[in-house]
Order: sequence, then C-alpha cells, then structure tokens
Amino acid sequence: NRIQKKKILLKNLERSMEEGLIASEISNSWGICSLSEDPLSILMWSHYADNHRGFIAEFDTSLPYLDKYPEQTLTTWPIEYSTEMPKINMGVRGFEGVKKQFLVKALEWKYEREHRCLAHHSGHGVHSFKPEILTRVIAGAKIASENYEQLKLLVTKYNIKHGLNVGLCSVELSKSAYELKFV
Repeated sequence: NRIQKKKILLKNLERSMEEGLIASEISNSWGICSLSEDPLSILMWSHYADNHRGFIAEFDTSLPYLDKYPEQTLTTWPIEYSTEMPKINMGVRGFEGVKKQFLVKALEWKYEREHRCLAHHSGHGVHSFKPEILTRVIAGAKIASENYEQLKLLVTKYNIKHGLNVGLCSVELSKSAYELKFV
C-alpha cells in the first residue's frame, strides 16, 4: 500500500513539475522589485512611467542590508540576459536556484538594464524601505503641471519628515535627437 502511494505521489510530483505548478507556487511566495540602471531610457519611460507622464524614484542601492530583509535597503542583483531558458533543478539549495528562478530573462529585455530586489521573508506586496535610500525623484517629460506641483509637495514633505534632502528634477525630450536629458 505504501509503495503504491509512493508511486502515485511521485507521478503527481512529476506532473506538477512538468506543468510548472511547483515553480509557480515558489514564485508566488516571493516579492520582486524591479529597478533599472538608466533613468534616461526612452523605452523605460514609455513602458513603465505612463508614457513619460509619471515619475521615477531613484534609490541608492549600495547600502548593505543589515538584517534578513533586503527590500528595506533595496539590495539588488543584476539580471542575466540569455537566449536559453534556465533549467531549474528542484531540491537545489543555495543562491544558484534562486538566481535561475528569478534573475534570468530573455536577451530581448537587455535594454532594461534591470536589477531585482527579492523579498523572500516578507513575500510579495508593498514594503517599506529605509528613508535614506531615496536620493532623487525625476518627473517625466510629459507630466501634467498639477501633477508636478503635487510631486514637488510630496518630496518636500518627505524631506521634512525624514530630515533628508531628496532632490527633484525633470527630464525633457531632446528636439534634435532620440534622447532624454535632465532639466
């Protein structure tokens, strides 16, 4: 009876692995914060900042995290871009398995120059971070004037609350080239 149950269990495990259910369950228990190295990427502004109408929060991610919560200091790892999908071996312990699961993307995404902060202990959702890692807020080239004024007020309040000097600036689309520049 135990042998038969073991065969059924192994068959169910094999099916779950083939269908990606195990990888999906693992992924659902982690939180991912994606960041880019390039605040002047036209594609990034177009895709992730409401077609230049939004803003970017710039963080200093070089601070070491002192506890088990890397999301508090946005400790990041760079994405590896590849033409091959990684093969994930179940039961592999250590960071190599995590890297294959969360830090590899298709080569076509290389323009993002992405780094990811992984929240394992606290999972997905919105997390707080240490206030001092926010260094600058950058308004998009097409931000509405009333939204810019509200953003300016929020940055001022943040600075007062935390005793910081977070900068606020804007970007604009160049009139002579396909590029953004700081104003």
